[in-house]
Amino acid sequence: MIVGVAVAAGRSEIAPTASTWTLSAKYSGPCAAVGSVVSSPHLRGGELQAVAADASDDAWAVGGPSLFQAGKRPTALIEHWDGTRWAVVPSPAVAGVLESVAIAAPDDVWAVGELGTSSPGKVRGASGRGVALAEHWDGAHWVRVRFHGLRRLSAVAATSARDVWMVGSGSAGSAGPAAAA
Repeated sequence: MIVGVAVAAGRSEIAPTASTWTLSAKYSGPCAAVGSVVSSPHLRGGELQAVAADASDDAWAVGGPSLFQAGKRPTALIEHWDGTRWAVVPSPAVAGVLESVAIAAPDDVWAVGELGTSSPGKVRGASGRGVALAEHWDGAHWVRVRFHGLRRLSAVAATSARDVWMVGSGSAGSAGPAAAA
């Protein structure tokens, strides 16, 4: 028997070249044969990449722009579900894309991705390579956490405040693929 709530996040696209909007969906338990679309802020050009929930009234979704345009800075996107609706929560990263999110506790949430400016299809730092982006929710606001020598963080998992794992890739000159704990 399946019990609980599943939440998904992504984008809605009208046509391959048209604007996209953020989208979320919810599956609510064993009697639900089909999930339902949940209203979320329709952020034009936004795409949610990952979602994590620790309760039916506490979920986080993260992402960034759905299309990269030359010369435009991608903006990291964070949304929070309070059991009733999704709301956009400001990110300290003004230029970046978040790719993964994990919840250790309601006041201990991690989101990771890549920081930088964009070129078509890529996120790049000032050096021409991306820079790892990690953000931590302390129950009141998101704070950026720096990891030197990493180019990109692609996934995060957390079992407690003292057990958080992040994986990604290093920059030129680093030892190779990276794992931070």
